[in-house]
Amino acid sequence: MKRMRCVLDLDGQGWPVPAGEAALRLPDGLSGPTILLTDYRASPFGVADLPAQHADLAPILEKRLRDEGDIDGLARVIIHACERQGDVARVCYSAIPVAEYLQYRQWLNRHDDHLLLFPLLEAMLGVVRRRQWDKGLLLFVHGDSVDVLAVREGQPLHAARQRLFTHEAAEYARLAAQLRPLHAVLAEGTPPACLLIERTPGECQPLLEALAAQGIAVEAGALPADSLFEDLHLSRADMPPLARALYQSRQALPWVAALMFLACLVGGGAGLLWKHQAQSLQATLDASPVQRLAETQTALTEALRDASALEQSQRELTDFVRLADRVRKTPDPATLLRHLRQTVPDGIALVEAGIITDEQDGVLIVVAGRSSSVAAPFAAEEQFVKALHGLGYRVVRREIESDIGNSMFRLALTWVEE
Repeated sequence: MKRMRCVLDLDGQGWPVPAGEAALRLPDGLSGPTILLTDYRASPFGVADLPAQHADLAPILEKRLRDEGDIDGLARVIIHACERQGDVARVCYSAIPVAEYLQYRQWLNRHDDHLLLFPLLEAMLGVVRRRQWDKGLLLFVHGDSVDVLAVREGQPLHAARQRLFTHEAAEYARLAAQLRPLHAVLAEGTPPACLLIERTPGECQPLLEALAAQGIAVEAGALPADSLFEDLHLSRADMPPLARALYQSRQALPWVAALMFLACLVGGGAGLLWKHQAQSLQATLDASPVQRLAETQTALTEALRDASALEQSQRELTDFVRLADRVRKTPDPATLLRHLRQTVPDGIALVEAGIITDEQDGVLIVVAGRSSSVAAPFAAEEQFVKALHGLGYRVVRREIESDIGNSMFRLALTWVEE
């Protein structure tokens, strides 16, 4: 399984994690298996109190946000946490405008591999749950924004995004002063935990100094943005059920193959054991007196029947492993077409592409191209083959036909997933 790439999507701009690489253009910069932690282009999030008598609180919250002017139109409301006490339910939510939400769904559908989408607020809650805070204040500093999450009794109390209009010390002092009343509420009784996370190294140092001036104790050292990805669970991803199931199936495939291989080994060992027992019974039969012949014959028949049943089971397991290996070596049509478009040189037009599977020969990929030039297939076809080789394809047969006004080549390929 390929390693998942981690990307932060903040205010519509992609930031690879760990920090160090240049910002990505979304969604063009996304490729391969990727975890995308997003704020849905600065969509609003927060904590709200609602009547608890309703089972589905998202529509009620969406209407309230529209009535209060927090959102302009219809929105997809994601509930990250909900605590019900009597007639009141306190929910931690993200409200994503429908237009933005549908655009991210299109990214998921068009991505060339697995794309796991997680809301930013869900990741911040994961940091709090991992540390098992009873009460505390988590601040995520990135660019001109500071995302604030406060928890009390293990449940979200406040969540909001604060904007920095400048990066002067006075602006950080203003933000720290705004956080002072919230910290005072949490400080009743035992002191609360306070932790900062920064997108780039050193980004939160001015805020640390401003918080210290307000008497707010912060854990020594800020965490890098990598910590937001440490406790993301697939069940909390914002993705369709089918895409989630496909990803889980791909994750489980190596374990299934290993179990099948282990079952084959166990079956082979058991077959040898049964064969040895059958041979021992046969030897006992040869040396037995006539009066024990019937008893030994019965035992021998049962041993041979068990050995035959085990042999059949082992054959079925072997066939399954072979089938799984053939599936692994067969690219899906979308991947094949994408690779062909990516590697075909100028001057060559592909006229045929197909995948052929056979129990004897395995999996073959057939590609045919045509050129109006007689010399083109020899040079362009060699360039085409080298580009396919870099994507994991191996040529097992080549044919080139050239006559006046019509030059063609045909390739038979095999493929191994990278």
